[in-house]
Amino acid sequence: MEFRTDLVYSISQYNDQSYGLLTLGESKIIQLENGKNVELLPYLLQTHCTRGTSKNDPRIRKRNEVAIPQLAEAYADHYNNAGLGEHWTTEEVEAMLKWQLGESLGRYFLAKWARDLESNKEFPIGFFCAYAKPYQGGQMICDGELFVLPEYRKFGIGTELTQALFTIAKSSGVNFFESLTYEDENGYPLKFWQKLGVNHDDLIHIYGDVEEILSKIRSKKEH
Repeated sequence: MEFRTDLVYSISQYNDQSYGLLTLGESKIIQLENGKNVELLPYLLQTHCTRGTSKNDPRIRKRNEVAIPQLAEAYADHYNNAGLGEHWTTEEVEAMLKWQLGESLGRYFLAKWARDLESNKEFPIGFFCAYAKPYQGGQMICDGELFVLPEYRKFGIGTELTQALFTIAKSSGVNFFESLTYEDENGYPLKFWQKLGVNHDDLIHIYGDVEEILSKIRSKKEH
């Protein structure tokens, strides 16, 4: 995957900062199971480039913040009904994604956009966000969230989002990836990651309510 540096644009000033968009890949027309035709748009990475160009250029897309409310609603709906015992509100998912979209170095956030060919409306259909922290020999990507709307899966979007984010991260010194996943009745999304060559071991995922853990500690001290 090559970075399309010829398609980097500056957009409107926001909080006295100038932003740009880096376009990766090409457009592609697909047909959904319901017969609707949509155009998969190139990937966009928010950058701090300041090359001047017309704001009316059709390749300029909305910033990722515009995608967050729509993606958060779809994410919450999916995981609340996935049988994993997770209970997300849309506001909680928005907060998670906004944190990932923070300005600090080492955070990555890519959103995939599509366009309805009938209405010409553009909308987000997936994202991959993660952050990098120091690790042996370099940096490690961790706490990743890869999500594609169910009706847009099996079009290679997850793979291309992964390739785009890993390519960007590698150029910043990242050399290792670690995350948590699960298996549904069809073995996904673990099967997806195995196809990309990831390994998994018998480490046990531990989790718990912070107040309950503190209560246990206090109880033991009292006895």
